[in-house]
Amino acid sequence: MTEEKKPCPAVEVKSLNKKFGSKWAVQNLTFNITQGSITGFIGPNGAGKTTTLRIMATLLTAGEGSVSIFGQDVRKNSKQIRHQIGFMPDYFGVYDDMEVTEYLDFFAAAYHIPSSQRKQLVGDILALLDLTAKENALVNELSRGMQQRLSLGRALVHDPKLLLLDEPASGLDPRARIELMALLRELRSMGKTIFISSHILAELKDLCDEVVIIERGKMIYNGTVADAAKVVSGDRNRVRFELEEKAAQAAAALENIEGVLETSSEGENTVFIYYDGQQVETPSIIKYLVNEGYEIREVLKETANLEDVFMSLTEGGVA
Repeated sequence: MTEEKKPCPAVEVKSLNKKFGSKWAVQNLTFNITQGSITGFIGPNGAGKTTTLRIMATLLTAGEGSVSIFGQDVRKNSKQIRHQIGFMPDYFGVYDDMEVTEYLDFFAAAYHIPSSQRKQLVGDILALLDLTAKENALVNELSRGMQQRLSLGRALVHDPKLLLLDEPASGLDPRARIELMALLRELRSMGKTIFISSHILAELKDLCDEVVIIERGKMIYNGTVADAAKVVSGDRNRVRFELEEKAAQAAAALENIEGVLETSSEGENTVFIYYDGQQVETPSIIKYLVNEGYEIREVLKETANLEDVFMSLTEGGVA
């Protein structure tokens, strides 16, 4: 029985370096992006995210190292690669006197899409973006959220396999942000690979399959959020107990159990327990509480979330 061959990564970044004057923007950066995934690119402002994205989009040349997209080196095959990627920068270039349909038609023409196909193409993109009702509106009259969706549409006109999105939800109100995230999930379901940079972790925690975390231009972590949580937590588990009453008393009592590392209480009902999973398990803790006469409403095992991972793995510096 032959082993199934895994597809090559959508993107392979190896030992990437970029310097502006005496300042390093990116240092020895290495990571992969899985095909068909949404991968979050996380780091504080000034960490090197935009520089990396611009190198991937063939808009900057790396000092050293390599970037390959679907197996093609960006230095040697930049023209071919540009037809496989859609880049959405962190700013929107407004064309004051252009209507929405004209705007998309202009960029479709720039990709040499025949005029006979462009009307249907523009209509399909507007429908996907839920902008059909605004097709005759001037671009600069759109709301910030609609402009961001239109900017994404600009990146989609040539049907790229990879989307590179630099802070796409920056400045959006909560509804517009939620709508944009839903749209990105839909694009993933259509087979797109999406690489999205952000320093707002709430945007990414429920969206991304994988994350790349960088700080001071260096790679800190590349993998799934779940695996990162294991790296952060190790064998340390956290469980929340909701009791009928006497939370503080229960928290103090639980400290007597071997393997319980730390306890705390919140109000009359909530107890948090940190324990070593090699020494004690949740059922044993539940049994202890019941035997001691505490009434349990709910038990919830908590894992490290994206915020916990980020704070644990980074130091708070910029390049």
